[in-house]
This record gives sequence, C-alpha cells and structure tokens, in this order.
Amino acid sequence: MSERGGSDLNDSMKKTVVDLLSQQIDAGGTIIGLDTEMMSKHDKLAVRTRRVLELRRTEMEEVEVSVPTGKLADLRALWITASGHMVLTSMRLGTTCSYKEREEVKGAVANLGFRLNERDTDLTLSDKVSEPLREYIWRLAEFRKEESLRG
Repeated sequence: MSERGGSDLNDSMKKTVVDLLSQQIDAGGTIIGLDTEMMSKHDKLAVRTRRVLELRRTEMEEVEVSVPTGKLADLRALWITASGHMVLTSMRLGTTCSYKEREEVKGAVANLGFRLNERDTDLTLSDKVSEPLREYIWRLAEFRKEESLRG
C-alpha cells in the first residue's frame, strides 16, 4: 500500500468516526469518555460541544444513587454518566461504596457543579446506555477497584 493510500484510509476512518460521533450526540446517546478538547479539533464535532455539555448536565440532574437504609450506596447509575464515570474512575471506586466514600463522591460531584441525587429505594437506570455497555462499565469498575486494592 502506498503512503498516500494509507493517508486516504486514515482520512476515511477519521471521517467515519466523526460522522458516527456526530450522530450519537445528535441522538442524545451515551457520551461517556468523549473528550470535548478533542472535539474542538474537528469542525463537525466542535459545533456540538455545547450539546455534549448540555447532555452531561442533564444526565447528572437526572441520575440518582440508590442508598437503601443501612446498606452500601449503589453507584451503578452514576457510573453510566460521563461526569460520574470520570469522578468514580479517579476515586478508584467500584459499583458500591461506604457512607464515608459516598460523602467524598458528593464532594467531587459538587466540585464539578452538580448535586448528587440520592434515593432510598432500588436503582433506576437510564435506557440511553445499552445493557452490554452498562455491564462492561460495571465489570471494569470492579476490576479496577480490585487492582487498586492489590497494589
């Protein structure tokens, strides 16, 4: 393959990725891991930055952490939000946490300008994230937590 052919392929792949991300944003789909700084480098995505920030704000306003009386807080719903994912990853938490850790999560979420909504009943999950992606995120969270405890 010529050097130019490789460049054409890279350009084609970039265009495809940008088109798919644009469709995902426009549809209000999951935006976990989407880097708004990277978006600014692509005109088609840069114009959608405000939309991404609105989606992140909305998902944080709607998400609720389940905290049944006397039990660990269930963080699974927070894990499937972009901002929650970022906070929980940096704190190396799994899908549940203690009261003390929950207070730390509240503080971290507040530092981003949001309030952590809590409920004392079972968890309700957004349907914006597919079941396989949710399961993957939760398994990865538990794996990372176990890894951080080991060393």
